Amino acid sequence: MSRRLSRPSGHPPPEHIVLGSERIDLKPVAELTTERFLDAFPDELDRYADPDRVREWCEHDTRHLIGWAAAEVRYGSPLAKQLDWLGTVLESRGYPVARLADTLEIAAGVLVERAGAPALPVADVLRRGSEHVRATPSFLAAPRDDS
Repeated sequence: MSRRLSRPSGHPPPEHIVLGSERIDLKPVAELTTERFLDAFPDELDRYADPDRVREWCEHDTRHLIGWAAAEVRYGSPLAKQLDWLGTVLESRGYPVARLADTLEIAAGVLVERAGAPALPVADVLRRGSEHVRATPSFLAAPRDDS
């Protein structure tokens, strides 16, 4: 099925995160995560009419995911809450949500490759987020805590 996909919109994703005293540019991390994700799931490029738009969305979402994980590390804002929201959106559109878990795992690995030891706490949050997604049979059926 090849559908049209609009450009990423809404709140723009973060351009960087700060790990300790280091500022990590998320663009190259998101690009490599996207490349590895699409290598693992080449059918993603067939899902929509414009493969470049698929890449844009993947990079956009990956930067948000890493930013949310960094926010959990720095401020205690739970990544799981953001994943519940995103999982609901993706599942309602018929997207295979297990691939969100794959993205989180890939992003964790790429982040550590690019940023080294300072990225380990954020990578751990991303991996726990992957486990959270895999442990949720349906985001549409799960009770939500919007507080």
